[in-house]
Amino acid sequence: MYSIIKFHPDSRQVDDVQALTLEGLRFQHTAWTTATTPDGYLERYGGVRYLLCNTTAAQETNSCYSEALACAAGCCGAAPFGGCSLRMAEAAVHIRGSLNVVVAGCTFTQLGAWGLALSHGVQHSTVSRNHFYDISGGALYIGNVNETRLNSTVPRLSHLMVEDNTIEDIGVEYQGSSGIHLFSATDTTVAHNRLHHTPYTAITFVWPVPQSESFNRNLSLIGNNVEDPSYWGTDGGAVHTLAQCTDCVLIGNYFHNQHHGTKCTYIDNTSSGYNISKHVVDTAPQSLWLFYQQSCRPSCPYEGVNPYPGCNSTSHGKQVFVLSVYCGFAISHQNGCKRCYRCFR
Repeated sequence: MYSIIKFHPDSRQVDDVQALTLEGLRFQHTAWTTATTPDGYLERYGGVRYLLCNTTAAQETNSCYSEALACAAGCCGAAPFGGCSLRMAEAAVHIRGSLNVVVAGCTFTQLGAWGLALSHGVQHSTVSRNHFYDISGGALYIGNVNETRLNSTVPRLSHLMVEDNTIEDIGVEYQGSSGIHLFSATDTTVAHNRLHHTPYTAITFVWPVPQSESFNRNLSLIGNNVEDPSYWGTDGGAVHTLAQCTDCVLIGNYFHNQHHGTKCTYIDNTSSGYNISKHVVDTAPQSLWLFYQQSCRPSCPYEGVNPYPGCNSTSHGKQVFVLSVYCGFAISHQNGCKRCYRCFR
């Protein structure tokens, strides 16, 4: 059994379930996620699994990235085989198509995949004061990898509050899992959560596929306490963004005791529109690491007129411009947001 509770797994509307409250409950003992191919469990990261498009499981997702789009989905090697499909892992509690949901004061532990999932247009809902620990995958994912396209007919998630949760010792088996993974949403706040000892990124904040398509707007990451993130592998950090976000803020978070990985505040490919301020970063590698995906340029325009429309991330009152991830340009906040790493090929 992968899930304990699923609300409207086949929902086509947003308001099928209303005024639902799960409070003070304990969820435990679900099965591990099975292998995706005969060769084993193949994961992109964040619990997102690769499937070849010609498999039955892939066809159930109704989403195939073939030929040129295969690279946009991170599976260039699958193009000769018809492309790939992406499928999110299961969660012990999965809520879809619902309004005014409250999940509060619950315990999620000893689970084989993820703890809690909100997807398919959940709106005006709250996840608060829950304890997630000793979980094979991540704690909470918001949205779904197959619900992020601009032309998608799936209802969009909006007006969500994720606050005052404790997340620790997750990703026990599936180490590519984040503590909180937000794919795409609008008008949503993640605030005052405590995350400790996560193998990959503690909070993945905006992760559409493909990255060039993003309807994310008015998202806030405020006052979260992240300790010892990214202890497995070199990628990831305390927070990771991966696309454009309109009027989004990262304010007053405390990131500390990160002894592994290479990034802390990780503003990655195609990210723009984030106002980053009042962070406290203590004992971490790069406190602020930014990439912006553009064609390779000969110079590093870290100040002045922005030559790249849409690249308007700010940090401590300074506007920061960064160049191509393909060319390796980056700017490190440790050097006053002015150091430019040279292009490597």
